[in-house]
Amino acid sequence: MGVISAVAVQSHIRAGRLRALAVIASACWEKLPDSPTMEEAGVRDCIYSAWYGFWYPAAVPADYVARFHAEVTKAIQEPAMRQRFLDEGMMPVGSTPQEFARTIVADIEFHRTLAAAESHRCRC
Repeated sequence: MGVISAVAVQSHIRAGRLRALAVIASACWEKLPDSPTMEEAGVRDCIYSAWYGFWYPAAVPADYVARFHAEVTKAIQEPAMRQRFLDEGMMPVGSTPQEFARTIVADIEFHRTLAAAESHRCRC
């Protein structure tokens, strides 16, 4: 058993060489419609997702960031672009810079807590 990118192994799942027990996301992935989320499979509070975003130096003017965000959000809402993201296993979100910042902070805290909880086990 392992936690592996569904995009990386979806061809093996479809060919029957691997079986997806669940996806570690808040929603099912349309490319694996028969794979439940972890919560649907009975495992609560087990959601993890990778994220991608645009980063700027702190001195970049807020109006530039707002304009760029508006254009990116518009682009990922176009059906063809959205489908390209979905085909690669990504769910385009288009969150605001503030929402993205909260996501980053929450992920850092999640990993800090996980590392602290597991550090007593690691004897590397």
